[in-house]
Amino acid sequence: MPPVGGLRISCVAVAGGEEMNEAEVRDALPTHLLAAIVGAEVTVDEFWVPRSNERADIAVLGRQMDGFEIKTHRDTLRRIP
Repeated sequence: MPPVGGLRISCVAVAGGEEMNEAEVRDALPTHLLAAIVGAEVTVDEFWVPRSNERADIAVLGRQMDGFEIKTHRDTLRRIP
């Protein structure tokens, strides 16, 4: 997805196997992201970009900034630009 307001937004799908709720995804995702993204140093919950008034459920900061919006089987994609 192209950058939006300076924050690159990606969708993380939870599919197959056992369904996870948002709290379970939120607990597991930071560890996975720090290991999977080269140069990642820290994760930030509920990262807000004031200029564009956009928010990421989890942002990964390091060499670059990546934002992740958590969606589970109970959510829709209506809020994604």
